[in-house]
Amino acid sequence: MLVLLSAFAQAQESIERLVADDAARLLTHADALVRGEAALVVAAAGRSDLLPKLVDLSRDGDDRTRQRALLALAYLPAPSTVRRLEDQLDSVEGRCTADGSAAAFALGAMRDDQGSGALARVLSTFPYASWKRQHDTLVALLLGLDTRGEPREVTALRRLYDDDANRDPVVRALLLRLLLPVDRTIDLDFVRRTLDHGSDAEVTALLQWLAEAGTPFDASIAEPLERITKKARNEAHRTAALAALTRLRHQPALELANRALTSGGPAECAQGLRTLLAIGGARQRRDLEARVLGETDAARQAALLANFDAPPSAAMVDACARLAASRSSPFALRAAAAVVFAHGDADRAGPLLRDLFRATTDAATLPRLAAALQGQANTPAMSRLLDFAAEPWRQPQRWSALLQVQHPEATRQLLQVLAEPSTPANVLAAALTAWRRPHVPAPKAAGEALPAVLRAIFE
Repeated sequence: MLVLLSAFAQAQESIERLVADDAARLLTHADALVRGEAALVVAAAGRSDLLPKLVDLSRDGDDRTRQRALLALAYLPAPSTVRRLEDQLDSVEGRCTADGSAAAFALGAMRDDQGSGALARVLSTFPYASWKRQHDTLVALLLGLDTRGEPREVTALRRLYDDDANRDPVVRALLLRLLLPVDRTIDLDFVRRTLDHGSDAEVTALLQWLAEAGTPFDASIAEPLERITKKARNEAHRTAALAALTRLRHQPALELANRALTSGGPAECAQGLRTLLAIGGARQRRDLEARVLGETDAARQAALLANFDAPPSAAMVDACARLAASRSSPFALRAAAAVVFAHGDADRAGPLLRDLFRATTDAATLPRLAAALQGQANTPAMSRLLDFAAEPWRQPQRWSALLQVQHPEATRQLLQVLAEPSTPANVLAAALTAWRRPHVPAPKAAGEALPAVLRAIFE
């Protein structure tokens, strides 16, 4: 098994090198989108030999190239890339542009000490200019920091959070999300005060942190979490509070989970299911199966099936087979049922998975369906998964989902497209984007506050 895994890893590295080599040739392509996507691909592959070219592209005359190249600099930390990003962010005028947002995200996402000094300097500039004008750039910087784990710039971040002029709930929530794991001055009083008086976004950030990892407040926090789960009007708050109680293995959470399963929205009832499975254990499985299959709201049932991690019984497998085949049900529900069906009977689920992958109009379901397909004994041919199997760029989201699970034929077609000198620009751009999506991390959700330049590139 170790030999097979090693051989697979080596094959993947070889494919990634071939894609990066082809993308390197396209850095000088006449089409601006091709140049920009190629910059992201080679940077994500760690091609530091191309640093001078990427810095040049970050000054390109076309927005599509320039802004993608600025983002690409995040993945190649070096004095020259840090200098280029800091130059863009050195003035208020430079910060208050789409280029400034791209550079800020890149500087925040840089996983190396190279950018620490520049990052601290840029963070210190925000209190001295308009918070409103700099909003997108600051959000982009914080989203970049959020992609790389615990930040080191605790003092600068706390100063921004405590600034009386900083009243934007999105910015404050992002700052709080970054500070909670690393700021040792945060105490129980701060936690209780934020839960009682913070904005909705700040309370959500705090509750999600309490749900994700052990904290210094575990021994004292169950009572306010119970209160929120029972009484909060905000569903996101109730859901996150129940998740935190689940992590604590708080036995009264079982009653709260049953209530969530009965009356909550899709996210809340899905958390109720996870809580009952985590704390109640296998003895609850049969009852939960009946409740999941008896749910009459399609959105809630899809959420429940997507979160049903227990081994399904034969009866549930058969019920999910019927749900997945039902043409009157929404695609999200059919896809969630098909994945559970595949967990219980992979061979029998194969044809349904293929048909759903081919037909679904719900793009969010594609990665789950692709992963379930890849788990089959025989990987389905592209001709059975795409309407335009010979031209996968006509269905880029499906192509990207197959590349994400390393479908061999999807990868082979990508290499052919990139290597062929006569490939049209729009096809090259689609191929590079399809490869880049699973290899370059997108910013975590910021809702409507996501800066437009990041939305245009990553969504």
